[in-house]
Amino acid sequence: MNMYFTSALWGLLILFSFVGWGSLLARLLVPGSSAGWGQKGAWGMAALVIIGGVLNLLQLVSPVACTALVLLGCVMWLPEAIGAYLRNPISTTRFRTAYRCDKVLILACVIVLGFAGSAYMGNVWTTGFNDNDDYHAYLVFPHKMLQTGAMGDDPFSERRLVTSLGGQSFLHTLALCRLPNEAMGVVDPGVSLLLLALLMLEIGTHCKCNRFLTLTLVAAPLCIAMPKVNSSSLVSGLLLLLTTYVLLSTQGTKEKWKAGSVVMLSMLLAGMCALKSTFIPVAAFIVITHLIVRWSQIKERPLLVVCELLSLSVLVAAFLLPWMLSMLHSSGTLLYPVLGSGFHGSVYGHSSMLPPGLLSFHNAIRPIVSSLDSMVLIGVLLLACGYARAFGSKLSESHGWLVPMISSVGGAVSLSTSGVAASRYTFPIAYAAVLALVSALLFADARRSVRLCHDRNDSVSTNSFLVVFCLVIAFASGTLLSGVRMRSSRTAPSLDDANTAARYRRILRSVPKGETVLTRLDKPYLLGFRDHQVFIADWPGGASPPPGLPFGKGGEALSRYLIVKDVRYVAYSYRNSANFSWNDYKDRVKPGYPDHWIQSVAISTFDFQRSLIELGQSRKRIYDDGSIFVLDLKERR
Repeated sequence: MNMYFTSALWGLLILFSFVGWGSLLARLLVPGSSAGWGQKGAWGMAALVIIGGVLNLLQLVSPVACTALVLLGCVMWLPEAIGAYLRNPISTTRFRTAYRCDKVLILACVIVLGFAGSAYMGNVWTTGFNDNDDYHAYLVFPHKMLQTGAMGDDPFSERRLVTSLGGQSFLHTLALCRLPNEAMGVVDPGVSLLLLALLMLEIGTHCKCNRFLTLTLVAAPLCIAMPKVNSSSLVSGLLLLLTTYVLLSTQGTKEKWKAGSVVMLSMLLAGMCALKSTFIPVAAFIVITHLIVRWSQIKERPLLVVCELLSLSVLVAAFLLPWMLSMLHSSGTLLYPVLGSGFHGSVYGHSSMLPPGLLSFHNAIRPIVSSLDSMVLIGVLLLACGYARAFGSKLSESHGWLVPMISSVGGAVSLSTSGVAASRYTFPIAYAAVLALVSALLFADARRSVRLCHDRNDSVSTNSFLVVFCLVIAFASGTLLSGVRMRSSRTAPSLDDANTAARYRRILRSVPKGETVLTRLDKPYLLGFRDHQVFIADWPGGASPPPGLPFGKGGEALSRYLIVKDVRYVAYSYRNSANFSWNDYKDRVKPGYPDHWIQSVAISTFDFQRSLIELGQSRKRIYDDGSIFVLDLKERR
């Protein structure tokens, strides 16, 4: 219970730190900016992702460094907080006066605060981790950073190569540097949801919405029913994407952007790309469409548009370069798959992301059906934009037409994954588009000097209110889920007991210090990474150094390959098959299984684990506790 509230308090410090770093950027890059805590928090998050890339490359990530970053950001936040208080001092008299004037408004504020508390407190402590994705990757990466200074090399990890450059893992270190594993959700979705709500508050205030409409905007993201499957980026990416849109909208039709605004946009785009690979096509599309709009605005100065394109490209590449160099050293490519496939299994024919015969009717229709929710959403967005245009909202002035295009990229991401858990890949993109559409409508109305409901006799902006109302109805289903998460998280047991953690610390003591160990364990995040080079076979065959892991050739072929790669020791959770047992997943290898990629992963994993069992009969077990063994591949029994 104490750690639950400690996690909540540390999460608030992280939020203040994000705002503090964003305030520093505002003073340096866009002095005089009227940005609020929502935008500044997103700017600070992007900045720390970029700083994390440098620290990771230099192997300087540590609990002390992460704690210092959080506390330093809080110090920079204090002047911001003091200034806000002096501008709007809080007193009981003001509350009593407001309550007497409008009790309904006060009640609405209390309800929205309840949404915020439920959404945040429901995510600061959880044991609901994915026993494949999180145990083998997303819990491992931040612990590697904190213990060794960097994510390090992991050429056998497919998730290290495919899912992210490492930005999300660094954000997790900001929580795990002082908190246990159960607090992994503090930053995403916890803090990210609060910043998203603050950003919507900022949008409503900037567009001079009436107070009830503003509260509706704030409540909308807090009621999201998130398709959370693992701890990869979800709400953090949504936050940076929406903040990017807000930055583009507030710049409007200015003929020449200030250099600071270009740098800020580059940082947001780089932050998105570093968080998760599925955001890369979205970032590229934003740049392209932004420049098309700029070209239409200043046709007589095409050189200026070219300079902006070059500036954005160079800055984004520079901000991502530290993360990319780390990826190159670990997995053989600067950026998968844009700049090469690196050590991905598809290079050797072991793994693929798309099934053969994709153009067949069955394979083509399945991803479309699985992403139907996103496609319906895209259609609604197009209709809403058309509706708004019919009522005279000049959305082109605020990049509103960009919104459905960003959503279409979400559909493309869904199709590129063959419909595998499509909703969770398209969620940040599609729902950022929903919130961005609302923002576009409100910005367009603000530019036409239409005040929304400031006077009860004033007419409501029909297009804006209609979209906001539909948005809240769509998201309201998630409110109850947030409350359930809060109640269950307070009573959830610890992720791992002391005996399990101690057993994992003993595993590598049998291996000489400095040696390389390839692991296929059920909970590899509990290992100590300081004294050994630890490789993790998350999806065996998904990634491996050339010529690739041998499959279908037995344990001896695997042993020869690993020894050539200077991997002498192998650790395997043989009792529970590293959470991937035949009894649980045998259906995936049956002929006709609908998803080719998942099927190929299952086939490769079972073959790899059979080879380890075979080696366990012929090689010396230098450690065996009845559940896990460690083999010396150069020593026979």
